[in-house]
Amino acid sequence: DSEALVQAFDYVRQHQVPIHSLLIVRNGYVVLDASFYPFRDGQVHDGASMTKSITSTLIGIALGRHKIGSLQQPVLSLFPERNGRNRDQRKDRMTIEDLLTMTSGLDCHSDHAEITPREMMQSQDWVQFMLDLPMAAEPGAKFEYCSGGMHLLSGIISQATGSSALEFARRELFQPLGIEDAIWPASPQGVSHGWGDLHLQPRDMAKVGYLWLNQGR
Repeated sequence: DSEALVQAFDYVRQHQVPIHSLLIVRNGYVVLDASFYPFRDGQVHDGASMTKSITSTLIGIALGRHKIGSLQQPVLSLFPERNGRNRDQRKDRMTIEDLLTMTSGLDCHSDHAEITPREMMQSQDWVQFMLDLPMAAEPGAKFEYCSGGMHLLSGIISQATGSSALEFARRELFQPLGIEDAIWPASPQGVSHGWGDLHLQPRDMAKVGYLWLNQGR
């Protein structure tokens, strides 16, 4: 309904909604694609925590490519060269699936403006920081929003594929979808930020969304 879409534009102007762009895909067709000043067509935007879903998708692709054996694989087994602190039997049982479902059991906190990832980013080695965290619960038992756990997943992608999540995404996800313009910062160790900061154009975000909507096709 074009009249309803016009009303949406009027609302944005009248209420000064700080929107970058508005794109609607319906039945496989782009029916609306608009940018709002000072943003313009062709500009990449920070997808924020949408990045977590990209990271999870890349784990699935790595699993399908047999780079990862199973989602039940213990996380610590993927980092045999790292000797982490606060290791116990619960941490030994923590799996890739526990990280994907944010039920790792790690002492990770999302309160106080996500204090754990801020502390992680102040550390010398971000993956090691997360592996060194003590356990607060049995893996799989308790949900706790944990951006640092998503960075661990990005580290697993690097470990399993020999390339960063960005390089792996370009080869296995972005290129097949015709996505050429992507910015994804990495840690000092070269591990892509698994939790956020992936910048894509809105149409490319829509391509990924449409891929998920259609069960990976």
